[in-house]
Amino acid sequence: MKFLKTFAMSEKNVNLHVYFGKLWKVFEMERTEVKSRRKSKVEEKRGWEFPLDRQNLIWLGIGVVVILVGYLLMSTGISEEPALIDGKWNSFMAVTLAPIVLVIGYCVIIPFAILRDFSKKNKTEE
Repeated sequence: MKFLKTFAMSEKNVNLHVYFGKLWKVFEMERTEVKSRRKSKVEEKRGWEFPLDRQNLIWLGIGVVVILVGYLLMSTGISEEPALIDGKWNSFMAVTLAPIVLVIGYCVIIPFAILRDFSKKNKTEE
């Protein structure tokens, strides 16, 4: 017990205590600055906004219409005899054109509508 009292009162320990006390104050100041920066970033955002703009939704609608047209073209192959005896299909639109239109709708227009960011152009123009 006597050792602890002498260690606590030694001059080196007092200097270390002062040094670490100053270090702790600096750390606390930096921590409060970081918190204030985080608060300012949160205040700038102001909440959640829908990520798709009006133009994105227009392109999404165009993609849906193209897909519907593709399925309508595919349905033109439905008849009493869609295939000939030779094994060839009667309808060019149902066999060739409709899958191409569907691929364009699903793989080009819909991803373009989702991934394209039109808001950057509008902000730079203003």
